[in-house]
Amino acid sequence: MVDTLKEYIRSYLFLSEDKAQTRSERFEDSHFAIKKINSYLREKGQRLVTLRAAGKGQKDSDAQVNLIGHPSVDPEFVWNFEVKSFKSNDKFSIEITNPSSLVRQIVLRPDSEIGSKKDKEKQLRAKIASSTEAIDWAETALKSPKSSSWGGSILIPGDPEPRDLSVTKGEIGDWGRLRSIGGSGTARDFYTVSNYDLKQSQNEIFYTDELEKAIKDQFREKNDHVLVIMGSDDSVRCFSLSDLAQRAFGFPRFYTGGETLVPETAKLSSFGGGGRITTIVQVKQGRGLVIT
Repeated sequence: MVDTLKEYIRSYLFLSEDKAQTRSERFEDSHFAIKKINSYLREKGQRLVTLRAAGKGQKDSDAQVNLIGHPSVDPEFVWNFEVKSFKSNDKFSIEITNPSSLVRQIVLRPDSEIGSKKDKEKQLRAKIASSTEAIDWAETALKSPKSSSWGGSILIPGDPEPRDLSVTKGEIGDWGRLRSIGGSGTARDFYTVSNYDLKQSQNEIFYTDELEKAIKDQFREKNDHVLVIMGSDDSVRCFSLSDLAQRAFGFPRFYTGGETLVPETAKLSSFGGGGRITTIVQVKQGRGLVIT
């Protein structure tokens, strides 16, 4: 029980550190970043106009903007900005829960099931393994696409109080629908990936230049043009993700070839529920354009 509690505390601390990545204040982050960049562009007689800023739970680019006042840029062209807030303008994380993630393929071993549907079921079964009644109820409830609640309660490892269980509407057999309910009555995701499991699944040997290319390509797959990393000192570090963006904004490219990230500093962290995991990376000093 002591080891389980220690693991829970470690996971909680990682979750707190990574809270910015869950975007509970995603709109505010994007708004602040655009305001900061506009202070830089103002000297050039240019400005960004925000068309849309992503809200909590959305997976689109964090901000879509027009660039006004540039002599060779169509003011109607839509630029996609990715905004990362991780307390430091030289550190950020990339979610790699999706098995097709380019970054995941670099930092996790090829046989890793972390974050997969099979992994979620294994993790959640272990959470409620002390009660055969809970297991039986969950198996039956998940045979239906409808939401359901359990009439009993269970002590889940790492939780200080008994929990009720429920499942949300969704796909039949998807264990990611399982939720725990505490004294507040709010149904919450299980934090399903332990740091131990992440360590066991990590690819211990990979090349920094390959990781850099995977990060850049993963952003470009969503058609992001600019990466902005926010610091706790109100500074932002800006990178262009394409030649087009570099010509328009003047931000240095997110170069590959081992020129952007500090070697051997990437680490894994879990956050939220459903087996969600990220890679946390460190940027070399002097890379990108820092706006203070």
